[in-house]
Amino acid sequence: MRAILAFAVLLVTAAAASAQEPSAYPPPEPPPPPPADERQVPVEPAASPPSEPLFQTVIVDQFYSGIGASKRMLIRTGEEWRGFWRELYGEEEPIPAAPVIDFETSMVVVAALGTRATEGYWIEIESVVASEEGIQVEIVETTPGEGCVVNETITAPVTAVAVERREGPATFISREEVRPCG
Repeated sequence: MRAILAFAVLLVTAAAASAQEPSAYPPPEPPPPPPADERQVPVEPAASPPSEPLFQTVIVDQFYSGIGASKRMLIRTGEEWRGFWRELYGEEEPIPAAPVIDFETSMVVVAALGTRATEGYWIEIESVVASEEGIQVEIVETTPGEGCVVNETITAPVTAVAVERREGPATFISREEVRPCG
């Protein structure tokens, strides 16, 4: 037993002695700073992440609506959705049931052309793209070209799509196209 105790004391003493001895390898020196060069170009901030097109589900696509003025809107709440749905059908009774939208995960993008005196007008949401800056919506407004035969019927084209919910402001970019007839 004494032999074991003596061996243990010897190990502890050796360990303590080696802990006090300087290391044979000095710690590495930090790298020298880069030379100051006035010609160095400052580093540009990283480019913003690329834009991401959002999948669209068309939920409204009508020639006739109760929306008389040109309108672009982003709907993020059930209350806004119910108000839009009521405006969409104007004086019509009964109003059809609105599609159910989960506003926790989705939002609705709306584009209305406003009242037109004839048929032949159309509006389409071509793309919805999300980025860190917000939402960009590209819209195509189509008008009948010269020589198109159209009925003199008051129309108010409107379209709405559901997309994945994103935060930030919306920017709407409209492009006009003339449908040739011929």
